[in-house]
Amino acid sequence: MIKSYPRQASPAELDGQEQYFERLGVFDPMAYTNSSKSLVTLIDLIRRLRNRGAKVLLVLMPEHSRIQRRTPADALRVLHASLERAFPNDTPHFVDLRSSEDDAAFVDLSQSQSGRKPALQPAAGPDNPSATAVAAIADERVRPCQSLRSV
Repeated sequence: MIKSYPRQASPAELDGQEQYFERLGVFDPMAYTNSSKSLVTLIDLIRRLRNRGAKVLLVLMPEHSRIQRRTPADALRVLHASLERAFPNDTPHFVDLRSSEDDAAFVDLSQSQSGRKPALQPAAGPDNPSATAVAAIADERVRPCQSLRSV
């Protein structure tokens, strides 16, 4: 089977997408407040999954360098703090793949070409079990973990 990928976006198309994301508030630091609807939705989803017996591991997917440069520095801190407040005794862990692909791997600002396997880069943090989290990700699927707090 031959896989066909869309052509790379032109610089003008990338500029247009960046402006669109800006209009949506993606680059606005205030969009990452602790009371944001998206954080409440994420926390509710994690609770529902855990109530069904799932072990939750969050994966921050690869990002184009333009998105990385423009995303407020506090976005990850707000995410982590919100998760710690919502789950003080069992904060979900995450694997940070945001910088795992270079811009050539992207068709546009939001679409990475499928079929590429990014290098795994666990997010830094004092209580993040990097080795176990990385072991949980293979072949672009999340596999069950014995213990996310064991490392």
